[in-house]
Amino acid sequence: MTRSSRQALLGSAALLCLMTPVAHAQDAQKLQAASDTATEQTTTGPTILDMLNVSLTSILGGTSSADTGTTVLGETEFGLRTSGNSDANSFLRALPNVQYQDDTDTDAGETTQSAIDTRPLEVSISGGRVYDNLFLVNGLNVTTTTGTQEFTTDTFDDGTAVLNAESIFGLHSQSIFVPSEFVDSATVIDSNASAKYGNFQGGVVSYDLQQPNTERYSGSASFSVQTDKLVNYNLATPDGENPEGVSPPEFTKLKSAFSFTGPINETFAFLAQYSRVDAFTHKRKDAAMLGEKVDESSLNQFFRLQLDANTEIGKFSLEGMMTDYSQTFSPTRWKDLTLDVKTQTEVLRLKHEYDFGTVSPFFGTINSLSLESSASLKINDTKNETGEDVGYAWRPGSSNESWCLKISNSTRCYEGSNVGDKEQGQTDLTLAQELSGEIWAGTFLAGYDYSYTDANRSRLRDVTYYTATTASTSTTCETSEACIDGEQYAISKALYPAYDVNAHLNSINAYLEMDQTIGIVTVRPGLRLQWDDYQRNFNLAPRLAATVKPFEWLEVTGGFNRYYSASSLAYAIRDGVPRTEIYTRKGPTVTDGWTAGNSTIWDMNASGLDTPYSDEFTGGLKVNEPLLGGELRVRYLNRKGRDQYASESAGSNTRVLTNSASSSYQSASVEYAKQWSPEGIKFLDHLGLTGSLTWAKQDTTATAYDIDADDADDELYYNGTIYTQGSFRAVTGNMDIPLRAQLSLGSSWMEGRLLLGATANYNFSYEGVTQDGSITIDSQSYDFYRDKTFSPTLTVDLNASFEVARFENDRAITLTADVGNVFNSLGNASAGDDNPFVKGRSFWLGMKATF
Repeated sequence: MTRSSRQALLGSAALLCLMTPVAHAQDAQKLQAASDTATEQTTTGPTILDMLNVSLTSILGGTSSADTGTTVLGETEFGLRTSGNSDANSFLRALPNVQYQDDTDTDAGETTQSAIDTRPLEVSISGGRVYDNLFLVNGLNVTTTTGTQEFTTDTFDDGTAVLNAESIFGLHSQSIFVPSEFVDSATVIDSNASAKYGNFQGGVVSYDLQQPNTERYSGSASFSVQTDKLVNYNLATPDGENPEGVSPPEFTKLKSAFSFTGPINETFAFLAQYSRVDAFTHKRKDAAMLGEKVDESSLNQFFRLQLDANTEIGKFSLEGMMTDYSQTFSPTRWKDLTLDVKTQTEVLRLKHEYDFGTVSPFFGTINSLSLESSASLKINDTKNETGEDVGYAWRPGSSNESWCLKISNSTRCYEGSNVGDKEQGQTDLTLAQELSGEIWAGTFLAGYDYSYTDANRSRLRDVTYYTATTASTSTTCETSEACIDGEQYAISKALYPAYDVNAHLNSINAYLEMDQTIGIVTVRPGLRLQWDDYQRNFNLAPRLAATVKPFEWLEVTGGFNRYYSASSLAYAIRDGVPRTEIYTRKGPTVTDGWTAGNSTIWDMNASGLDTPYSDEFTGGLKVNEPLLGGELRVRYLNRKGRDQYASESAGSNTRVLTNSASSSYQSASVEYAKQWSPEGIKFLDHLGLTGSLTWAKQDTTATAYDIDADDADDELYYNGTIYTQGSFRAVTGNMDIPLRAQLSLGSSWMEGRLLLGATANYNFSYEGVTQDGSITIDSQSYDFYRDKTFSPTLTVDLNASFEVARFENDRAITLTADVGNVFNSLGNASAGDDNPFVKGRSFWLGMKATF
């Protein structure tokens, strides 16, 4: 789908949004005559002390006793757990059942690209893959359904001379990059999820952003900075040496955010927000490329506009959001090549909320009956642009001596581009309604949504890459194709055909849930239906949780839940991608006579397969302990992933997608939360503490759809035995660290003028395995794995804000500081000689004005 047609669809959807809730409202007016008058809700700005005095149940749990896997953080508590780089996802690091570290990385050194990458942190929740989570912003699904898993794990950095031409770089599991400055509250669900939530196998991360102020005009402006001068870099090579004399990356990051809100009149209120993170760096190209200096940069922008109308027929909200991200990469071994990686997402939604009050149908009285209706449009594109369609791997010679220097006989100098211009995107049109209220001995929730998705993946033009050359003074060119008389000629080339693959999906989700309390027992049964016209599977996901409360201070909960994966358009748009065509020729008399070689055929068609799902069993208890008056939560979680996708061999050079993979995840966690307003400590207003200890174990037979579950091409050698990737079971330290502890402490001083926060994450020592080169057995090479004891690791982050000036109406000027990795911890990961430094202690310094 072209950009212009998408914009036309955007306009059509906007019109649909304007019509749909009005129809609801007209129906609502008829029912209103027999119900109570709807209560008009207004938004007021909370004070610092109001935000700090969050009830304990809002941290460890949700609105139901069944929400044992839910954690909710208010604005201040959330801010104390985030890093200074504006990434909202950074708060996830201090939560149980969240994994984000890779202790096995032997090339963890900071590069210019990692220094300027300001995209959100990718995490695994409850053993799910990083692309198997559900991300919501103001209730709107912003998860990327076209997939982020590529044919290779290669990234765009200087560790590889030649980028993988099949991959689209920069894909992310989220389509909207949420700035931490605008978050009002954040909710994480790692287990016992309500039937309201589906299309995930990991966890749910929901951000509620700040809402329009209906009482007065208010706003804020903030600015902060980080440079390499505010970062301590640690030399992290295994031998502690820097043989190539590499210097740490030099960079500058500038972060700014602006927000303004207020009432237009008694009916309308608005909110406008904008944030950006600019990052700049530079580096030297490879010595063979004469060490030329090149600049690289990134820009992460977020726009948001919202208009609310509180009317007699309900509340209307028209909201638009946009993420515009770009990052440039200049490979050190290529002449004049710049890869521009762009992600742009536009979202438009119109929502209508209406309170019917009390109604009395034949089956009983319903109190607080409310209906929420919405129509939304989301357009997401990720592009890789180079502007070049032909690439060459030249040997140094007289024809290129002005830009290619011979360092050794293996020196190659690259010209043009082997990746071309590529794009992946999706357009989603969604209509949804949800009805909720109080009935019988509790509450009920029912809803549905219909979505139409148009997904595409394309390479705009054919790309030809001449992969190998032979140097010969006898070269005679009877062709102009990659041949230089008397010097060298290409002996092989790869042709990457242009393509434009489109896939369309209609999907329907519906759910019904009751939450009823009878005596000391609360039961929450639920059922979720998922169907789409690609796989055509009717998936029924039961949800059940029961809580017994024998004492006022004790709740014991158990649950069983099933979660189905999201719609599989990721496979549909990859299934139609043509594979690389390989050609060879001979010399030294060179012609256009190329001989075609074999190419691997991939079948990524998921239409005839079952939908992957996970079954979950949970148990836990919550105690209001009497000693300190805090809250204790103990949980056990067991998940089994079934019918997971993997690929298997179907003959020579052919692989097909199957349901043969599986996974499992177990965890046990203890969490504690306590808040004080202590007396006797001068200037201290409030103190809050949360902590957790988590043990976890996971097992996955296939880490991605392009790794075979039973017959993987990549084999490894460990402890005297040869394993396939699919059959190997061991703790690797890559998002499967067994025992971790977290502690967060927040405090308010001097009537909220000074806020101090600290977050500590501790990984206990554990036994695992790590890859250590390769081994050759009977002329066959295998990856070599050995046992390794991973050391304990402590990481502490601090943040502080101090109001240097305070005025009437919550106006203030505040200085801010964030310190990451206070104790300069190195961790278990190591670095290579090309990028020998890892990031240690770092600072963000800033200022904020509120008015």
